[in-house]
Amino acid sequence: MIQCVDKKTLIIAHRGSSAYEIDNTLDSFQRAIDQKADMIEFDVRRTKDNVIIAFHDPAVSRTPVRELTYAELNELTKAKGYQVPTLKEILQLTHRKIRLDIELKEPGYEADVMKLVEKYFCAADFIVTSFKDSCLATIKEISDDIKTGLLLGEDRFNNFLLTNRSLSHLVERCRRTQADFLVPSMTLLRFGFMKRVAELKKNLIVWTVNDNESIFKLLKDSRVNAIITDKPDIGVSLRDTLSFPVFMSIACQKIS
Repeated sequence: MIQCVDKKTLIIAHRGSSAYEIDNTLDSFQRAIDQKADMIEFDVRRTKDNVIIAFHDPAVSRTPVRELTYAELNELTKAKGYQVPTLKEILQLTHRKIRLDIELKEPGYEADVMKLVEKYFCAADFIVTSFKDSCLATIKEISDDIKTGLLLGEDRFNNFLLTNRSLSHLVERCRRTQADFLVPSMTLLRFGFMKRVAELKKNLIVWTVNDNESIFKLLKDSRVNAIITDKPDIGVSLRDTLSFPVFMSIACQKIS
């Protein structure tokens, strides 16, 4: 079960320890575990032959991942020196070692993902995030116990409009998805995002934060519950330098 980490903000390893290993690989995930990250974030897609995998990009060599079999996909990635892990392999590796932040890249197989995840993890030990409203809504239909996060930050111009003109669209998205967390890009923070969304009373997870100054600044910001970073070792090290209890973990604060 997810516990408070001495009231400190959580460090989430972005696609594993991706500053040091190929992202979304078992090596990257193992390194994040070794570096004492609190959670691992990874991207979920499904191949043509219905294998659920960790893979970020929608296509390889201009061919959509969903149009490739798992074997075909690995033939293409072999030239780059790595094998694409299946979700089952990830769950077996991480079971009872670390918590998970599972990003759904597209809708259509949410139930299949959850059926597999729940064989290894209880709802308290993972969250589901997505840019896709329909994915999050479907997860809540599967189980309201599963905590979800709405990812924000794909389009910089729309980010500006979102934070400077009106929050009504975001309020509606929160209502529609029933998201427990908001997961804004660092880019959004430049537009006064956290101040503007304070009225929503949502926990905040910020991505992707890699420079030491920004990591340390967010570690000291009581509005931030977790930081997603390619360098979990740096995040953990900087957090350890803080000698005072400051933050509640995302799992310990009751979601309104």
